[in-house]
Amino acid sequence: MTFVVGIRCQNGIVLCSDSLEGDGITKRSRHKLIGYSVGEEWGAAWGLAGEGDVIDKFTDRLKIALGNGHYDKYTLEEKVETVLRYVKTDYPTSNLQIVAASFGPPFDKNLYRGTSEVGCLSPEDEYACAGTDVTLAQFALRSIYNPLITVGEGINLGIFVTSLMKEYAEGVGLDIQVLTYTYGLPQFRKLHKAEITAIEEQFPIEDASAAISGYWASKNPQSPAVLFKNMRAKLGMGGFE
Repeated sequence: MTFVVGIRCQNGIVLCSDSLEGDGITKRSRHKLIGYSVGEEWGAAWGLAGEGDVIDKFTDRLKIALGNGHYDKYTLEEKVETVLRYVKTDYPTSNLQIVAASFGPPFDKNLYRGTSEVGCLSPEDEYACAGTDVTLAQFALRSIYNPLITVGEGINLGIFVTSLMKEYAEGVGLDIQVLTYTYGLPQFRKLHKAEITAIEEQFPIEDASAAISGYWASKNPQSPAVLFKNMRAKLGMGGFE
């Protein structure tokens, strides 16, 4: 199952996802974030969670529906919702989840989430997630996100949260993918693997685990486990797992 996160930043939007696709037997990598632009006027991007074949059908239909006309936010929303309803009609047992973004002149930027079950896009002012169980991601986002976040920090946050999901969520894995839109640029930009890897290495999951462990110890100083750990540290014996 896919994990997708979108983050609305003060000067743009960030989308991140994993790249693992599996059917219970075979695991493979696939592109999960799609960018679409019309000249330098407007653009859209999306990532979906659900069955791979149905996702491909959705993407093919949406690219045709978007066309190359002038930018209109509400028309774009209607087109995405129409394709979501098509999925509901033709594939009633499939429930796609979408995180989508759009930009247009002069400084319009939008983040959405939605499902084919409902067939409606919900505008999001902060962040949005798609996937089987995004509880952990939402906890991290709620703890860290602030409305003044820039695209640069949003990239860091998106990669960190996706790394958490890769570590702890079932069916999330392989390389992280990132698309960003920043004010003044004509389209969504795809980050290269080397850029993503360098950022991922700045935020090791072990550090986050240690920070939570330290928080717990500070709130429970008389815990036998905490006292034992502190004693070992004073004796130069190090910590314990």
